[in-house]
Amino acid sequence: MFIEEQTIELPEEPVTPPPEPAEAAPRGPLPWVGVISIVLGVVAAIVQIIAIVGATDGDLELGIVLGYLAVIIAIAAVFLGIAAIIVKRGRRAGVVGILLGILANPLILLMILRFLDGAQA
Repeated sequence: MFIEEQTIELPEEPVTPPPEPAEAAPRGPLPWVGVISIVLGVVAAIVQIIAIVGATDGDLELGIVLGYLAVIIAIAAVFLGIAAIIVKRGRRAGVVGILLGILANPLILLMILRFLDGAQA
C-alpha cells in the first residue's frame, strides 16, 4: 500500500492592490515672499507721505528720519520682489512689489519731480 503524494492546490485569493491615496489638487508654492514685498511697498509709501506731511508742518527732524526709513523700506520691497521672482514664490506679487518699492522711494520721487520741473521750464 503505497501512499501517493498528492498536491492539493488551494484556490488563490484575489490580490487587491492597496488603495491609492486621494489626489489633492495641485498647488503651487505659497506666494508669501511676493505678498510681503507688496506690503513693504505700501508701508514705504505711507511712511513717505507721513514724512512729507511732517516736514511741511515744520518738524524737519521727523521728516528726515521718516524719509530715510521710507528709502530703506522701499529698497527692502524691491529686493524681496526680486527674490519672489527668483524663487517662484509669487512672481506677479513680486513684480507689483518691485513697482511699489520703486515708486514709493523718496529718491526716485525726487528724480521724477526734478525731471518734470525741467520739462516745464
